[in-house]
Amino acid sequence: MLEPGLSKTICASLLIGMREVPDECVRRGQP
Repeated sequence: MLEPGLSKTICASLLIGMREVPDECVRRGQP
């Protein structure tokens, strides 16, 4: 089991990454 703080950091990183991916696509003009 991961430490609660570590897993929380990983989840936050994933959420931020998933939020940035659509922005990158829009910036490049891709659907």
